[in-house]
Amino acid sequence: MSSKGNNNDHGNSRSKILERSVANAHLITTIKDQLKQLEKKEQHLIDKQNQLKKYLSNEHARCSDRRKILEQYDIHLKRDKQVKEGLEKDENDLSKQLSNLERSNDGIINERNYLQLSLNAIDEQIQTIRLNLTSNEEKIEQEYTSRGIQGEIESTDRRIKDITNEIQRLVMSNNRVIEQQSRISLSSQQDTINKMIEQIHKVLQTTINTNSVQQYQDTLQTTKQKLIAIHNQLDMDQSQLTSNFNSIHQLQQQRASLEAVNEAKRYDMQLYKRLEQETPELSFKNRIIQQNLELLFDQKDRIVK
Repeated sequence: MSSKGNNNDHGNSRSKILERSVANAHLITTIKDQLKQLEKKEQHLIDKQNQLKKYLSNEHARCSDRRKILEQYDIHLKRDKQVKEGLEKDENDLSKQLSNLERSNDGIINERNYLQLSLNAIDEQIQTIRLNLTSNEEKIEQEYTSRGIQGEIESTDRRIKDITNEIQRLVMSNNRVIEQQSRISLSSQQDTINKMIEQIHKVLQTTINTNSVQQYQDTLQTTKQKLIAIHNQLDMDQSQLTSNFNSIHQLQQQRASLEAVNEAKRYDMQLYKRLEQETPELSFKNRIIQQNLELLFDQKDRIVK
């Protein structure tokens, strides 16, 4: 009994030891996993620490650069402050000088206003004289232009004369064509018809045979060809008449247009002829105006000086 009980106790102890061993092995595995996790976290913290060190190093470098820049700014500010103080002093001195000049400048301003009014009056006179001078010069220039217009009128007259001669030539050509048409339509056709009647009478008076019929048919054919030739000639003459009438109409329109242009130019010539009578007087007036203008410019220069 006692031996059996000991065996049971020994078996229980071994069982417990095995359970503890399994539990310890599991615990060891768990601890190893936790250690791995801790190592990863440690490495992550180390990496982050390195990044922070690098960032702090960069920031220290930036701060050092900024301190240098701030020191330069301080130097510039001190220098600008000195310059500003000097400028303020100069400004005060200039303000005092300006006040003195303003007090002493009242008489000069009054005199300047008087001179400015005089200059304005002189400028108005100069402008008026220039307008008169320009107007007179335009009139004189128009007088010289009239000579060119006279030549244009004569050239247009010659063109009108040429057009009139061409119209007369076309009219005469039309008359000849009309006369020829009358002669062809009355004389030629009448002769042809008379010949046909004569041939028909001959056929009727003779015994009708094959030769007579053939001769009659030949005569008819010849007569038809002559009539066709006459009609063709009449058509050609009619086309020529139509072309001539169109040309005459166009030339008449062109002549009317040229005559209207010449009429306007002749009216301008009448105006220019009146200007020709005024040209010597205008030239004399222009010389007087030019002299007055030079005197006014001299007076203006003296006032400005």
